[in-house]
Amino acid sequence: MSISKDRSTMSEQQVKKIFGKEASMMFNGGQFAIKAFSSRDFAFMPQTQHGMLAKDDPKLALDTAYRELLFRCYIAATTSIMRSDSWLKNLLRAKTLDEALLFCASLRGLLEATGDALDITGYLLQTLAEDHEVLCSYLEHEPTKIHVHRELEDRLIHFTHARKLSKEEKETFPESHSAQQIFQYIDNLETAGVIGAKDCYAEMCDFTHPGLSSLQPWMTEEADSLKTHPRKDRILIADILKRYKHLFIPLLRTIYNPGLMTLNLLNHFPVKSIHTPALLKLTWHSAPGWEKAERKLKISRFYRPNSYAITRN
Repeated sequence: MSISKDRSTMSEQQVKKIFGKEASMMFNGGQFAIKAFSSRDFAFMPQTQHGMLAKDDPKLALDTAYRELLFRCYIAATTSIMRSDSWLKNLLRAKTLDEALLFCASLRGLLEATGDALDITGYLLQTLAEDHEVLCSYLEHEPTKIHVHRELEDRLIHFTHARKLSKEEKETFPESHSAQQIFQYIDNLETAGVIGAKDCYAEMCDFTHPGLSSLQPWMTEEADSLKTHPRKDRILIADILKRYKHLFIPLLRTIYNPGLMTLNLLNHFPVKSIHTPALLKLTWHSAPGWEKAERKLKISRFYRPNSYAITRN
């Protein structure tokens, strides 16, 4: 336990030293939330069984479907945060070790993972807030209308199951199982305000592919000569951090905020297994997007000021 704590403290100090106080505050909030995540086992009804239930008890079938939809929301929010957080910590370790290639590979992975996560977490917050009343009406057995969340379902399935499909698989699996092009995920970051993500990503790819850039820790090209030298990883890492300094604050904000705000919103649904009560201790009003979501949430007749995470847990 002491080793883990020391590593966590080291990461916090590194983030503050490298990226500044604001970044450190975001990182600390992320670590607080991750410590609150617990192991959970979500069971999903087989499709054939759900089809039979829909015939026998349509209301119960819809209740089951919406609960499973919220399970997927929780899974997407937590795993997206932890995956990007892991890439960030590997980036910090690479800097400590003065390993330029590991640093570049970690930054590339961080950009890809965060852009992919944003495709779902950037959509979840406002969608769940807007449809809070409809979803809760089924969960509280007071349905007023049928509402099919096809786009939300497809996005959630895409996040957890998308991959490069073979020609045969493309004929069998729905489009939601097919991975997007990487540039689409990086575009998500640029749209979210991580300006320079495309240029940074292209450069990190150049470092991680076998080629001239990947040899820079040991070789320099000057005029008509090539010079080999001892490793200069520290210089390369410092140069990357200097040139892309503007990128890291919005990137850290994107790593944590969308997923954490989604999890905080899930506290307002009457399903105990998707609650993270510890998040209620954090302040959300300054987080971009939260006030808009909260306004939508308060319109719902099932809204509870103290959230279900307090009143039912």
